[in-house]
Amino acid sequence: MKFKFILLFAVSTLLISCGKAKEEIVESVAMVETIRLAPKDFVLSYKGPASLEGWKVSDLGVEQNGRIKWIGVEEGDRVKAGQILFKIYSDVQSARSLESSARISDAKVSMKNAEDNYSRVKKLFDQGVASQQELENALALRDRTAEAVSAARAGFAASAGDLGKTIVRAPFDGIITRKNYEVGEVVGNNSTVLRVEEISSLKAVVKVPEREIFGIEPGANAILSLASGATCSGTVALVSPAADEMSRTVRAEIRFDSYPSQFRSGLFCDAEIIREVRKNALLVPRSALVQKFDGTAVVYVVEGGVAKKRKVKIGGSDDYLFEIVEGLKSEDEVITSGVARLADGMKVESAAKSSSLEPSSDSNPAK
Repeated sequence: MKFKFILLFAVSTLLISCGKAKEEIVESVAMVETIRLAPKDFVLSYKGPASLEGWKVSDLGVEQNGRIKWIGVEEGDRVKAGQILFKIYSDVQSARSLESSARISDAKVSMKNAEDNYSRVKKLFDQGVASQQELENALALRDRTAEAVSAARAGFAASAGDLGKTIVRAPFDGIITRKNYEVGEVVGNNSTVLRVEEISSLKAVVKVPEREIFGIEPGANAILSLASGATCSGTVALVSPAADEMSRTVRAEIRFDSYPSQFRSGLFCDAEIIREVRKNALLVPRSALVQKFDGTAVVYVVEGGVAKKRKVKIGGSDDYLFEIVEGLKSEDEVITSGVARLADGMKVESAAKSSSLEPSSDSNPAK
């Protein structure tokens, strides 16, 4: 009986051990998510914030410090080219202009007297009464008074120009989009009193980081989106030839002539500028890649129920998708989850197959 009990215990232990081994084999099959590769058009683009402005924008101020005497417009008013928009007090400029005018009158009187004196001395010289020195002195006086008239006229022109700067006019047809000062306030020579914009067409101004400017050229297509969901299309009209030294960004302007009513000057929007469209590209999500520190990358594909490591070469990429130019082919079943835990030849079972390239919760590349 004792022998039978020992034999029964040994058999039971063996069966339990076999059961555990079988369980371990089952647990070694990794559950993964996969996608079936198919060629797609891959849009390479730059995405960033932009601000909406009228196609023409002019910030109006004064060239000399002064106090505002009159403003004839409010924000939202439409104006015509040449229309007077505001004035600053011109007491000093007016006084200078009057003084310059008086100097012209005095200089003209002096010049007339000098010309008459020269004519008289010349006549006496011809008669042998006046000396050569007297004639030369009279001629020099006439020339000096003529120069004084020219100088007085130049001074008057300058003072008249200063007086004209106290009246500011609209440079083109447009709308007042900003009013920063009121009557009676003092304005500095670097201050903007009013902003006028021509808004029959809008532009979006994008400050592109210098490292992202490649491929962005005039004529490139662009898509603009507001927070409300409204969108419109445009084209890049201008790319600055130089980067801003402070921000290290390059200014790009997107023009669009037709747009929803929600688009208004002064709003912010999201801009997507299309650099290139690559036809029939093979794309994998970021979560499918195992990127090595030496710059190489691999993905895992399912073949016969096991994970097979494939070394790949990456072409273009965006925030989420990577173009594979070598190492994969159409119809390959690519593993997109848990790749950091996989090894070449490991048994896997696909929990979900998809052709979608939308981001999943496991969207970071493994290292």
